[in-house]
Amino acid sequence: MAGFFTMDFLNNSLLNRMKTLRELAPAFGMRWHACIALPLIFALTACGGGADPSADKPAAAQPIFTQGRLDPALKGPWRMLGTGQLVDWKDDGLHLFQEVKSRCYPDPQTLQSHVIDGFLFTKKQENEKTTVEIHASANTPSAVTLERVKEIPAHCRQPMSASHLDIFNVFWDIFDLDYAFFKERGIHWNERKAELEKLASAAQSAQDLQKIFVKALGDFNDYHTGVMHAENGLPVSYFNSGNTTSYKMLRQAFEQQSDVDSLDEFQLEFLNAIQQSAMSRLGSSSGKLLNGALLWGVLPGNVGYIGLSQEIDYADGSNITRDRALIAAEMDRAISALQGTQALVLDLSVNNGGADAVSAEVAGRFADRRRLAFTTRSHRPQGRAAQDWYVEPRGAKQYLKPVYLLTSDLTISAGETLTLMMRELPHVVHVGQPTAGSQSNKLEKSLPGPFHVTLSHEINTDSRGIVHEGRGIPPTVPVVIFDPADPQALTHGHGRALDKVLELIGR
Repeated sequence: MAGFFTMDFLNNSLLNRMKTLRELAPAFGMRWHACIALPLIFALTACGGGADPSADKPAAAQPIFTQGRLDPALKGPWRMLGTGQLVDWKDDGLHLFQEVKSRCYPDPQTLQSHVIDGFLFTKKQENEKTTVEIHASANTPSAVTLERVKEIPAHCRQPMSASHLDIFNVFWDIFDLDYAFFKERGIHWNERKAELEKLASAAQSAQDLQKIFVKALGDFNDYHTGVMHAENGLPVSYFNSGNTTSYKMLRQAFEQQSDVDSLDEFQLEFLNAIQQSAMSRLGSSSGKLLNGALLWGVLPGNVGYIGLSQEIDYADGSNITRDRALIAAEMDRAISALQGTQALVLDLSVNNGGADAVSAEVAGRFADRRRLAFTTRSHRPQGRAAQDWYVEPRGAKQYLKPVYLLTSDLTISAGETLTLMMRELPHVVHVGQPTAGSQSNKLEKSLPGPFHVTLSHEINTDSRGIVHEGRGIPPTVPVVIFDPADPQALTHGHGRALDKVLELIGR
């Protein structure tokens, strides 16, 4: 992915998780959103299977770290193409600088090296131009393209002293340059500037400015777009613009009860109830695995079941490399155990995303051969090439009997790119409701002062050239799961949908 930072959900509270916002990078292959079921799930980061064999990376790929030491070829100043960022790569991590039209300023964050431990790089020299591609593994496309620059300009290293109006204008410029989906989401960005600029001029505090940012982003309905006001490394307030129909139902249900104090905890209990309901139907069950993300077993009628709620954070302190290994081992175990079933349900109906490389591991257990899944390109490429993602066989065995893929508008981010991969397979039937329509990678930028924004800046097209951002990926066979007209849908909708899928399989 070419976005940059997102959040790691390590502990029980939103505050603790928000502290780690600076530590994980969608730019390195993660998709995550920060609103639906915060404790349930991450990445940055909007993906697929292997890369095109014509790409030059597999043969030349080298580890970024050898015995914990950064390869010397990577040290020094770079431009991160497609993100509007400069990077000074040192032993302690990647130091960031934001380029916004006529402005350039240092980002207070440093991307810590452990996040990309296990990643690979390839270096290319063309005349005077040096570029480096960063890969989560040898068989995934480039996550980041770096272009060597002579130096970080001196003015970029000077902290930007800014008024509330200056900060607002940086915010505006960032979205104007990098947000990819104004048209798809019906946002008339320039038409709202005059009013909000006037409000920013009159703002008396950072809290006032945060309210203006929320007003600017309030109708985006994009789970990768939001703004955080932080002080001393802790969030004062966080707004995510994602607002699909089922999320509105969840929020309304939370507001109508008094037993659970936080929406965060309420959403965790919602996912847990769905998982418990699924387990009650399984004749034999794995139980919840990988920090509660994975569940598999056998449904009535000898139908296999795999439920997956995230594609990241499978163990405390894990990164993409470790999570890929963990999901690979568990998927191999599940696929082997379910080989004797007549069909299988892959349940992504509540899936909050994570890492694209993890999605590739899952989809590869169902692939009969290599197929193009989708292509990702940067809205403002700055010379970064489009990246083709493929779904291809992975693991010792693949499940090639009928597979029923179940989604809803709570299928978000990497859950959606996993959906794109699965839909390319001829034995897969996509059932349920359209996905959330928030597939892009998440780009994060710090503003001058105590603000951070995230936005969707990369465009995915499926193998037929269709962009599903903003409207979701439509199922082949519609099955309502969370019906807004049914007061009991959050409680019983998922179980009813499973019954309907079993009916389809039994026909």
